[in-house]
Amino acid sequence: MRVLPKIPGMQPLAWSSLLQAALQLPPELADGSPETVCSLYCQVVEALEELARERQLRSSLGEEVTEFQKKYDKLLAEQEVLYKDFFARRDQWLSEKKDLEERLSIQGNLLTDSLKKCEVQESQLQTWQQLSSGGAPELREELMAAMARVAALEQNESVLSRKYEAEKQNHAIVKEAFDTMQRDFLEREGFLKERLSKATLAKRRSGNALRIARRKMQSMVASSDFERAQQQLQVCRQREFDLSRRLTELTLKVAQQEDKVRDLMDVQDRCRTLDQLMRETEQEFTVLRRRLQAREPRFAAECALFARLTAELQRTLGFVGGYEVAVRSLAASEARIAGEEPTEAAINVEASLDEKLRKLDTNNDGFITLGQLRGFFESLSIKIKDEEMQLLADALHPTTSILPPPPPPPSAPGAPSPPADDKSNVSVLGIVGRFRLFGLRPLEPEELFWCAVEAHLLRRPDQPEPSEVLRGHFQRLCNSEGRIAATDVLQLLSQFEVTPNQLPLRSLRRVLQWLGVE
Repeated sequence: MRVLPKIPGMQPLAWSSLLQAALQLPPELADGSPETVCSLYCQVVEALEELARERQLRSSLGEEVTEFQKKYDKLLAEQEVLYKDFFARRDQWLSEKKDLEERLSIQGNLLTDSLKKCEVQESQLQTWQQLSSGGAPELREELMAAMARVAALEQNESVLSRKYEAEKQNHAIVKEAFDTMQRDFLEREGFLKERLSKATLAKRRSGNALRIARRKMQSMVASSDFERAQQQLQVCRQREFDLSRRLTELTLKVAQQEDKVRDLMDVQDRCRTLDQLMRETEQEFTVLRRRLQAREPRFAAECALFARLTAELQRTLGFVGGYEVAVRSLAASEARIAGEEPTEAAINVEASLDEKLRKLDTNNDGFITLGQLRGFFESLSIKIKDEEMQLLADALHPTTSILPPPPPPPSAPGAPSPPADDKSNVSVLGIVGRFRLFGLRPLEPEELFWCAVEAHLLRRPDQPEPSEVLRGHFQRLCNSEGRIAATDVLQLLSQFEVTPNQLPLRSLRRVLQWLGVE
């Protein structure tokens, strides 16, 4: 508090920083001497100490109130137990009192009946005494009158006894109903009193609980926020569980895929090695075959015969040379790549040849005669001469060693050979294997397509070799970079009566990619 300068004619004022306003000061504080300021500070310190003592006293009183509240709750619980014991014992006493009252009423009824019987017997005794004191005629008349009265009384007694039994039954029913109502009333009274006592106790407890709840609610959040947080926590936990499960599954799948990739890489390396070895073997075999053909004219004729028969079998059994077969093969290959089931199986020339030859094997020993082989070729419209049949028999079933020491001199190309025996047996596996060496195999869909193009070129008159025709056309279509446009390829195919509509777009793109078109 800061004392403002005095203004003549006005009361002394001071500025209060707490109230943010000017206050009037008493005259003794207007001068603002140091003694006054010190006295004010002393009063403030004493007031603060008094407030601290009051706060400490209030906290101690609060602890005492808490202890008293605990004792009060304990006394309420003991009072509830005592009330329960009191009501249970009161019900027991009431039931015992009711039993005693019933027994007392029964004994009173028995006593009343006994008194009535005694009075009746006493009156009868007096009547008999009177009768015994009178004369005989009088006795007889009185006896007759008494007997009549007895008969009437007995009749009345039977009627009254029936009424008594009926009233007794009604009384029993009413008594039972009354007992039931009284018992029900007592039970309801006890139940209501117990409920009332429980309600009173619950009211007190609820008051205590409300006070505790108010104190707790001051440090709690809203139930909607808590439920929302619980739901979010549950959702987060479920998502965490799902993500952990998916992570485990993905880790396992990745490990399995890595194992499969490693296995496939090993298989790919082995395939590359085997392909390289096969190419080297085929190259070496081709070189050796050419050398032997140059030295052995008969072997050259044998190779030419097998090459012609292989081409005929490829054309007849594999339907090589037709566009429809190429289109179906391309469609089946695309279905297999897409993971679908192809509508029709691919043609396997080797399996077809083996199956047809084994149908001729009547003994089921894997051998057929040369006559059966000749008939098989004739059934396929493949012409074969006797000299070619003898050459085929010598190739499939040689009678001499392949490399006799020393090698025999080369025979003349036109030297006649002895006729082949049609009853001699040859192996089915040997026939199929020999034709496989000369290129009998299932062709790829692209190869079937270009074989169809080549067959069409061969059917055209006055045409050179198909390879030279295609090479000449493609060389004319090449640009400076050595590439051919896809539209130019389509135009070239349309010149050979192969329209793009005969192939689906994916098949045509695949054929062009096989050619190297981007």
